[in-house]
Parts: sequence; C-alpha cells; structure tokens
Amino acid sequence: MSVGGIGAAVSAAQNVSEAAKKSGSADTSCLFGSCLSEALSSVEGLSVGASYEKTCEYFEQVGRLYDSTGALMTALLICAGSGSTSPVAIMNLYSALADADQVSPIEASFSAQTASSGVTASPSVPVQPAVTSDESARSAECYASVIGQFEVETNPRYAVNQKGTGDTYCNIFVWDVTTAMDAEIPHYYNAKTGEPMEYGDAGASEMNANGIYNWLCEYGGEYGWREVSAQEAQELANQGHPVVSALYRSGSHGHVQVVCPSPDGGYDAEKGVTVAQAGSNLTSCKYITDLLGSSSLSKVSYFAHV
Repeated sequence: MSVGGIGAAVSAAQNVSEAAKKSGSADTSCLFGSCLSEALSSVEGLSVGASYEKTCEYFEQVGRLYDSTGALMTALLICAGSGSTSPVAIMNLYSALADADQVSPIEASFSAQTASSGVTASPSVPVQPAVTSDESARSAECYASVIGQFEVETNPRYAVNQKGTGDTYCNIFVWDVTTAMDAEIPHYYNAKTGEPMEYGDAGASEMNANGIYNWLCEYGGEYGWREVSAQEAQELANQGHPVVSALYRSGSHGHVQVVCPSPDGGYDAEKGVTVAQAGSNLTSCKYITDLLGSSSLSKVSYFAHV
C-alpha cells in the first residue's frame, strides 16, 4: 500500500471533518464515505488482487483517524460495493474497529451477522468473540462452543499463505481461544516482564509458537498456566479448562495447538490428546497422533490453565 494512497484517505477524512465543523452538521457519513471511496479508487495496487493483510492494515489506519463508527461503516460499505476491496476484509475491519458502546442498532445487527458467519479480523487484530467463558463457568460443552465459534477450518483469519510466504497461524488461533476463555496467551507481550500487550504498544514484541512455549515456561505460572502430562491435559480439557500443547522447534517457528474435549470424554494413551489447530493442516478436532509424527510427539509439552 503506497504512502500516497494512505495520505489521500487521511486528507479525505480531515476535509470532511473540517467541513462538518463549519456547517454544524453531525451527519457526515455519506460525505465521508464518498470522499474515502474516491480516495481509495485512485490508490494504485488496491484492487481485487490486493492482499488481505494490507487491506486490513490500511483500514486500521483510516479508522483510527475518524471516531464516528457510522461514518466508517458507510465508507466501508461503499468500498465493498465498488468491488475494489475484499468484502471479507471490510467486514472484519468493521467488527474490529467499532466501539460497542457507540454502535447503533443497525450497525450492531450488521456486526452480529458478521460474528455469526465466523468472519473475524486480520490476524494482528484482537477478536471480539461472542462466546466466552471464565473460571466460574467451566464445562466441556462451553469450552467446545468457544473453540467452535472460530470455525478454524474455514475462517479466513487462519488461512494458510496470506502473505504469500507459506505463513500459518497456529499462534493466532491459540491466542483467540485462550482470550475467549479468559486465560489469554498473548500474541504481543513485554519481552522484559512477560506482560500481555497489544499491537502498537511501546515495547510490544510479537510471539510465534516457539515464543509461546518460552512464555509459558517462563511467565505462564504468573497467569494461571502450569505444565501437565498428556493425560492430565485431556482430562482437564474434558472438564472445560483451557489447555494447549506446545512443540518447540529450533530453527523454525514451532507449533502450538488447543487441546479440545475428546468426543468420548476419555483419554486414549495410544492416540494421544484431541486437538484443534490452525497451521498447514486446519482442524477442529483430531488426535494429535494424526497430526504429528512419533519423533515430534515425544517433544510436545502440555500446559493447562487451572
């Protein structure tokens, strides 16, 4: 995305804001949408083929410059109708940018439709899950519902190769599920203290799967996580506790999974725990032995939030 393109949209937002102040009009949605749509149409590279991630990053920057969710909604819908931007990316960004306390009934309805479709935000943007749990409400059914809402097998948030580099998003899926379970394993953190942080925070570091393993070992105990055996991992997941597996791989990104409730409510020592994962293989529930070779399986660690 070119700097000039971002500048054009920024100028459009500022011009509309100034015009609204001079006229005393509070309804600037259509005007803002038209100006932003016009600005976007002139941006080289923002086409049907534009990358999902760049589209999301672009709208994030524009969204931060304008605090009216109604205006932003209009702008995004106009752009969606023009076919110049990924509709999925647009819906996702609205869900991430809208302030729940300011959203109108119409906007809330749109947001609910978006959430029910399983569409979520760009991988770097925190999700706002509809189904959540905390330590006062643990059960296998609730945990399974939390995991299921992310539709990991089809959700574009976890799609392989979004950047064209063979990239995968196992760490994002773990982040999403544990956040919804009120037991966040963060995507961004303070490398000196282990404290969870957000994208854009001063000093925030991004964690890949190896980073998650290191964080769990070094800081996990401060946030309710402890290492357990494979059998304990399955038993606790079957009780509704958030549980993850972590495989540290030197020289690569590593791999993390969500240990999910087993279909039969038990633990099969031969097949191992049941897991949901993002990655090159997207699955909502499989035995870990179907996903990892025996040489890797022996190196897997398990952590539970209890």
